[in-house]
Order: sequence, then C-alpha cells, then structure tokens
Amino acid sequence: MQARSQHTPNVSSFIILELEELYFLVVLKVTTIFIFVFFTLVVAPAHYYAEDEPEWVAPAVLLSGAVPMIFVAYITSPFVNYIHLRLPNFARNSRELLMRYSKNPPKDAQIDITTMNFVGKPRVTRFDVSELKAVKQRFGVGNFSRDTKKIDATKKMVDAKGCTIIWSSWCSRKSEGRRSLGEYCKENT
Repeated sequence: MQARSQHTPNVSSFIILELEELYFLVVLKVTTIFIFVFFTLVVAPAHYYAEDEPEWVAPAVLLSGAVPMIFVAYITSPFVNYIHLRLPNFARNSRELLMRYSKNPPKDAQIDITTMNFVGKPRVTRFDVSELKAVKQRFGVGNFSRDTKKIDATKKMVDAKGCTIIWSSWCSRKSEGRRSLGEYCKENT
C-alpha cells in the first residue's frame, strides 16, 4: 500500500480565466490609464493654450482620454480571476466525492475568490458560500454579491503611528468634544 502524496491539495480550483486573457485585461487597464494621463497632461493643454482652437476642443479632448478609462474601470471592476473551494479531507479521497461536494457544498463551505483591482493587482477574499446572494445589477455584469455591512461596521482603521482603533467608536466619541484622531489614539493606547 502506497502512502498518500504530501502534495494533496486542500483547495479545488475553478479557473475562470486563462492566463493570456488575464494578461490582456491587465494590459488593457494599464493602457487606458496611460491614455488618460497622456491626454490630460499633453494633448488637452496643447489645445487649451492654442489660440486658433475653439474653447470646446480642450474639454472634448480631455473627455476622449477619460471615457475609455472610466468605461474599462466600470466594466471590469467586479472582475473575478479565480474561485477556489476549500475542500475537507473526505472530499479529497476520490473524484466522485470531490464532484459531489463541489456541486452541492454545505452552507459553511469556504471559498477564496481572487479578484483584480483597477491596475491588475490580485486580491483574495475568503468567506462562506452562504454569504453570496444572486443579484441583478450593473447591467448584468455582476451576478453574485456579498453583503459587507457587518464587516464594514467592525473594520479597524490604522493611523500613521500604527494606533489601531475602531472607526465607529472614534466617531461616536468625537461628538463629546473636538478631538483629532491622533489625540484619540494617545488617550486609548
């Protein structure tokens, strides 16, 4: 009887996007940023200071540089690269158990969703499958959403000195008197 491999994955990967497509989207996003910067810093000022141009040309040129960037940012903002389903030990024993668990996961099953920010940097978020809700928003671009109000209410903020505070606590105590965030940190550390 052979020993099991030490490299048994505990995550089932559902690859949403091929690597070439991912690189294309990253290059597209960065290119639209460069176009916006070029039109804002070079082309629009040249038309603005030109004496023989009508006044509407410079804002039109500025818009022609901004519209592609805004469009690409809006369309690709809920962009998911990968979805990883965290597997329990029993689901790793056979392909049949893996498929059965993946098709009907329990409510406490955890998934890691890797998304891409505006410039293509990946971000991984882990949460339970039960937190996802089907929605119809953004012209059908995003079809699942997660309610983050509870998370946002308890999110901690860090100031420049490294003092960790709870934002809502500072806001509620700020009404007692005008205090800066730094003063609040000094009093509560």
